[in-house]
Amino acid sequence: YDPRQMTIDLVSQLNGAGCSLEQTTAYLDNQSADDWLTTCNTAKYLAQFSDTSPIDAIAKKIAGNCGGGGIDIIAIGCGDAKSEVKLVESLLAQSKTHNIKDIRLFLVDISHTLLTVGYNHAKVSLGAAVKDLIALHGNFHNLSQFPLFSHADRRNRCRVFTMLGCTLVNLDNEYKFFRDTMNAACPGDYFIADYTKSYASSDEPEQIRALDPPLTTGVLETHKVWLGGPIRRYTKGANAIDFTIELNTDCIVRGSYELVFVANVMMQEKDETRLFVTWRVRRYDAALLEEGLARTGWHTELCLPYGGNERQKLNLMLLRKSA
Repeated sequence: YDPRQMTIDLVSQLNGAGCSLEQTTAYLDNQSADDWLTTCNTAKYLAQFSDTSPIDAIAKKIAGNCGGGGIDIIAIGCGDAKSEVKLVESLLAQSKTHNIKDIRLFLVDISHTLLTVGYNHAKVSLGAAVKDLIALHGNFHNLSQFPLFSHADRRNRCRVFTMLGCTLVNLDNEYKFFRDTMNAACPGDYFIADYTKSYASSDEPEQIRALDPPLTTGVLETHKVWLGGPIRRYTKGANAIDFTIELNTDCIVRGSYELVFVANVMMQEKDETRLFVTWRVRRYDAALLEEGLARTGWHTELCLPYGGNERQKLNLMLLRKSA
């Protein structure tokens, strides 16, 4: 993992003819991470994740099965770690009832800025209530190489991987991630993720365009600042940026579709426009997503409505790896 080289590669891409940027570049430099935190603290975003009661239900389910030993929470793409800390707090509330020995929290993020914010929030909120609080700065696509646990830990600790904040959209291939990258997991381990349900069938693009909020209201101003930041900082001769959203129904998971945020960059010296795909947002058919993940060895134990904004149609799912 080499963040300096990743930034060099990003600058090179932004000074080319146009391309699709890898999703983690949206958080790569410090200013991008700070702009993302601004977005996360808007009233609209906070309302989207305001109802966290499903986290309590999932924590109770995990504690009932994993009690009597230690639990490791491995927070993939933790960001500000607010949801992950809420999960740990819910598990701590179950400790006496289910005889949980101790909890360790591993925070993983590609952004040093976000990792620091998440770590500090967890430290203030949890204090000495957890056995260990460990920050891991790196790319979660290389998760199997991380020092997450020893062979002894595999035998006597329950592991709970989390991917919250709709981070599933950062995956190019969901099946490959759960089948291959998640080889770091053992049978019996858990995985918690949240995602947005589809607003209409992927076979009905006009219905999607009529119902899905970004397609009806356009790109939020905070997102324009966040996603356009790297272009303004690193693209030589960039003049103005206009964002559009395209609909892609040709996705890997059956029944899903994708909103593609495209930056149309007008250049100063030439009558030229360069196109950069800066972000993708995916929506899923819940039943087809669960069916597909089951084929990779991850079976759904719980799936609950999540968040406080019905228009966002969020689900929180608890998966468990089969033998």
